[in-house]
Amino acid sequence: MTEIHLYANFQRTLERLRRDLLASGLQVDVSFDLQSARQAMRNPAECTCPHHGTTHCTCQYAVLLVRRAEQPPLSLVIHGHENRLYIRTLAADPATSDAETVRLVQQVLLQVRCHPSGSAKPVAEDPS
Repeated sequence: MTEIHLYANFQRTLERLRRDLLASGLQVDVSFDLQSARQAMRNPAECTCPHHGTTHCTCQYAVLLVRRAEQPPLSLVIHGHENRLYIRTLAADPATSDAETVRLVQQVLLQVRCHPSGSAKPVAEDPS
């Protein structure tokens, strides 16, 4: 699992990730598991939004399913609020994940982290 934190606009970063992943030859589907999202949003340790759980909450959440043709997908989870983004990769089953898909996704994430658009700045990284 790879995790990066950025100061960046959620929508612009989401669009860039989709564009760059597609340019890498990967298939990208926008997915969303409402129950997983709701569960993650209940845990204050998962979100630093000062208005979390209130009507003033600015949290955004997206899940991209990324895969090469005929390969199992890798989930790219993007959670953000107030221009602060947390991007995490998750494999449904790490034992069967496609190494080339993982490599291409990590390459795109490195590009986004090292050359973020606009005024985005990296916050921290936790490569696992």
